[in-house]
Amino acid sequence: MWRSFFCALVAGIILRIVNPFGSDQTSLFHVDYMMKWTFVELIPFAGLGLFGGILGSLFIFGNIRWSRFRKTSKTLGGNPIYEVIVVTFLTAAISYFNPYMRKSASSMIKQKKDSLQLFDRCGPEDYMLNLCDYQNKTFTSNKVDDNYHTGVFGSGVQSAFWQLIMALIFKFIFTIFTFGIKVPCGLFVPSIAMGAIAGRLVGMSMEGIFQSFQTQGGHSSYWSCQIGKDCVMPGLYAMVGAAAVLGGVTRMTVSLVVIMFELTGSLEFIVPTMVATMFSKWIGDAICKTGIYDAHIELNGYPFLDNKEEYPYSTIAIQVMRPSPAVAPSSIAPENQQERNDLAVIVQDGMSVGDIEQLLRETNFNGFPVVVST
Repeated sequence: MWRSFFCALVAGIILRIVNPFGSDQTSLFHVDYMMKWTFVELIPFAGLGLFGGILGSLFIFGNIRWSRFRKTSKTLGGNPIYEVIVVTFLTAAISYFNPYMRKSASSMIKQKKDSLQLFDRCGPEDYMLNLCDYQNKTFTSNKVDDNYHTGVFGSGVQSAFWQLIMALIFKFIFTIFTFGIKVPCGLFVPSIAMGAIAGRLVGMSMEGIFQSFQTQGGHSSYWSCQIGKDCVMPGLYAMVGAAAVLGGVTRMTVSLVVIMFELTGSLEFIVPTMVATMFSKWIGDAICKTGIYDAHIELNGYPFLDNKEEYPYSTIAIQVMRPSPAVAPSSIAPENQQERNDLAVIVQDGMSVGDIEQLLRETNFNGFPVVVST
């Protein structure tokens, strides 16, 4: 145990020294939100889980249908390079016109110093970016004030909103075709990217809802926030949406929450992530009970016995491995006479190399069970 602890210690120190992500953080998608989530926000978090379960089920259905067609098609099956070329060309041609599709999925998610990403929060220094172009911000280019409020969409936010919608649609379609293609294409980061886009859209919408409730008199305290401060953090919704869609695709629960914690380094928002993941699991299982990996195992015919499936077979092992006692030896064809003999096995103790060689000569089997005694 101490060896594992020592290895983890060395790995953590080396990771901190090397700084592979360029953000001085040991997590890939590190977040540093300073606000707290409210209980009323559990409703949109659950809604993101519902969306993730539906989107994940649609993705599984579409990807399995395309993978089955790829296996049966002589054109794609025998010439996979054609599919790679076509998908690459279409991806490049369509993604070029959308700034959120031109960049890679990981760079669209994680925080960078020169641009705002989906997990980020809008700050006074981001007033020139479309995602932070709100009408009622209280800072200008020559006056930066930490106390600012967002809510009413400016022209930049409206443009970014529709660009994100188109990015979500096309990224969903592209991922259906790229997962399983004959080039290395992942599933985790594209799923996280789709969820981050959907979550950011929901977060931006919730900003407008909170702002409209605040402008009305007599609203509930649940809709209140400190004057001049953000009521809603769209980046938080992007993080929760990422977990929801990834959960809908893979049907993971506990491990997914741990993965999101490791990726973001945020322990404060574990509960919203758990809510979205659980709803995503419930909705996804209600539509189709298999995740993407289980579906591909079934499609490829791999020998896997799922503990959640029922196998109503009444045949017992002795009926498969030797003839039924009710069958007379004379009724067995000569070429199948080996079936009426006793099982061909290797005894754990007492057999010599010569006995094994004789067993190989007398049978046509390639493998033998090793037993204690006969």
